[in-house]
Amino acid sequence: MALSLREQQTIFAKNIGLLIGYVFSQGYEITLSEAYRTPLQAWVNGLPKGSLIVAETPSGVKVEWTEKVGGIGSAKSLHKLRLALDINLFTKEGAYLTDEVHHKKFGDYWKSLHELNRHGGDFGDSNHFSMTYGGVS
Repeated sequence: MALSLREQQTIFAKNIGLLIGYVFSQGYEITLSEAYRTPLQAWVNGLPKGSLIVAETPSGVKVEWTEKVGGIGSAKSLHKLRLALDINLFTKEGAYLTDEVHHKKFGDYWKSLHELNRHGGDFGDSNHFSMTYGGVS
């Protein structure tokens, strides 16, 4: 029997707690990055990199926006379902670690917690931890 979205969100939250404890127990520190994305944020992230967004305010003023638009996510983002979290990894001395080599053991640990858990290091997004739902990984 398939798990409901709420059941998966509960498992995901519990596993994130375990992951956070594990990271600190290994001598690293973290800050939390994106956990929830609105449908609009997910749509913007799913646009081709460098896309131009033009909007009109209620008073008729046109606004253009290109900063950080596109190429960094998917409109089907699991962040919208509260089944994904991006974690910023640091040494105790405060050095920000972005290389996959530093994230791999945490991704392996994460995947060992549940069969539906996925690590972004498997698809070029090493600070991303998620749980598959409805065919989206």
